[in-house]
Amino acid sequence: MDIGLGSQGEVEFVPAARLARKLGEDLAIGLECYTNFGPFRGFLPLNEQQHNLYGVVDFKVGRFDVNFGLGYGLTSGSDRFMTKLIIGTDLNEPGERNQPTALQRLRK
Repeated sequence: MDIGLGSQGEVEFVPAARLARKLGEDLAIGLECYTNFGPFRGFLPLNEQQHNLYGVVDFKVGRFDVNFGLGYGLTSGSDRFMTKLIIGTDLNEPGERNQPTALQRLRK
């Protein structure tokens, strides 16, 4: 769901899906599909909906996770060719991820 803000804000149905294959510890390739059917109160006609398919690669650069993709719009309501880039990182301190949770510490 996308929730618009302000007096003209609407709630739109925007499902997405991902299928990926891990090729190594820090490398994966896959397909991602992003759609926008329009507002819940009444979906848009097919020619105004957005249906986009991306070929993506995920990899690490140091502590950063990189997701890069090349996309193609499948309907006339979509942009024809697109690229996407998402860069993320874990804000936990190194090694913090492997620390026992409070519940695990209580069980000892």
